Amino acid sequence: AAPSTPAKEAPVKYSARECLSRMDGQAQRWATDALVFHVESDINPETDGHGGKSTVWKGIYASASRQTIRTFTCSGSREAYAPPLGVTGELELAYKPSATPFQAFLVKADSDKAFEVAQQHGGEALLKKDPQLPVTYLLAMERGQSVPTWFVIYGKSMQDNKGIGMINATTGGFLRATGGK
Repeated sequence: AAPSTPAKEAPVKYSARECLSRMDGQAQRWATDALVFHVESDINPETDGHGGKSTVWKGIYASASRQTIRTFTCSGSREAYAPPLGVTGELELAYKPSATPFQAFLVKADSDKAFEVAQQHGGEALLKKDPQLPVTYLLAMERGQSVPTWFVIYGKSMQDNKGIGMINATTGGFLRATGGK
C-alpha cells in the first residue's frame, strides 16, 4: 500500500484584535512599557482581506525605556513564503518618535467591524466593480486624535488603492473616506 499523504491544514484567518492580543503578550515580555503604534494586515495567496481577516498581521511596538522599536508578526499561515505559524519577533531597531503609540485596549472595534462600516460607505461599490480587489488594513493613531483609526484600504497599500475608509477603532464609527488613485 502506498503511504498516505497527510492532509494539508488550512490556514487560520485572524481578525486584527485576535492577533493584537497575541502580539501584545509577546511585546510585554520583551519590554513592559511596550506600546503598539502600527498594525497592518498582509495580502497573500491565502487571503484577500475581505471580511476583515488575514492570515498574517504585523504590529510595530515602541519601548521608551529601551528607546527601540520591534516588529511582531502573528501568522496563521502554513506556507513556506509566509512567516512561521504563531507569533514571532524581529530584531530591535533604534526608536525615533514619529508615530503615536497607543494602548491595545483602545481597539474595541475589530477589523471585521471596520470592514463592515467601510463597506457601507463606498466599499461595497468598489468590490462589486472589482470582486478580486484586495482589502488591506492599517491601524494607527492619527495626529491630534485620542483614539486609533482603522484605515480600510481597497487595494494593496496606501499608495496603490481605489479608496480608503477611515473608521474610529474605539467606537466603530465612520470618520471619512478618500478616493483612490
